[in-house]
Order: sequence, then structure tokens, then C-alpha cells
Amino acid sequence: MGNLMCNRNGTIFLLFSIGLICILSAQNKFEKVLTAADVSKASGINGIKPVAKNSQKGATGDLNFTTADGTVMMIAQFFAGSAKNQAYKSSKQYFFKEEVKGLGEAAFKGFVGVGAPGNFIAFIKGDICVTITVMVNVQNIKTNMMSWEQLLALAKVVAGRL
Repeated sequence: MGNLMCNRNGTIFLLFSIGLICILSAQNKFEKVLTAADVSKASGINGIKPVAKNSQKGATGDLNFTTADGTVMMIAQFFAGSAKNQAYKSSKQYFFKEEVKGLGEAAFKGFVGVGAPGNFIAFIKGDICVTITVMVNVQNIKTNMMSWEQLLALAKVVAGRL
């Protein structure tokens, strides 16, 4: 009976470990597609750090980045498979401003929030829809943490790695 319990506990531990590894792998799936160094280079802001989803207010993306003082400055979301088209269509319905050429199979830019300056880009590349939202600059709410040009350059980096 003792050996049976030992084997059973070992099996449970092994299954738990495999499940945990699968969860962590899914969470980190896109970390190499967009890094803090990429965001820092595109934005010109030093001290950019990645933070986990839902680890703080505003960090709702699959990938989230903060400034050195901990302010969330950008989130990125990735939708694959059947969720890809729905995510793109839904985003376009609410945030569309204009089409973007030369980025994936389809792309547009827009804004999140009434009266907010343009701060959103969505594109489809292969089987994935990517949305990137740049937060408003709290020092000057009429500007964003990144310009359109910086956001587009960053989106092209992401698209090139998918």
C-alpha cells in the first residue's frame, strides 16, 4: 500500500508539474515576439519593463510594459485561430480611424477612448491578430507615450517575428 501511495503521489505531482509548465509556456508564448528592449527602442524611453497580465491596474494584455516608475505604457494582445477574425472585426468596429498599408494581410489604426489621441493598431499576420494599445501620457493627456510613427515601427517589428 505504501508503494501505491508513493506512486500515486508521484503521478499527481508529475501531472501538476506538466500542467504548470503548459500554463507558463502559454503565458510566455509571445515574449520573444515583443520585448521591453523593442518597446524602449521604438519609444525612446529608457527603463521599460515587462509586467505580468493583471499584475497591476491597466496590465490587461498578453504582454504589458511599464515605464521605470511602474506606469503601464503599452499592452499587446494576440488572438489566434478562430478568435483572430472576431478580434479584428470587433476592434475595427470600435476603434477604427484609418487603414494601414504594408502591415500584415490587413491592418488599421485608431483610438481607444472618446477624445483620446490615436493610440491603437491592429493587424492580421497569418493565423494571428495582434492589437497594440499605447497609453496616454499622464504628463500631457493630449499626447500618447508613443507617436503613430513609433507605434507603426513597433508593429512592423512584431509582424516580422510572427
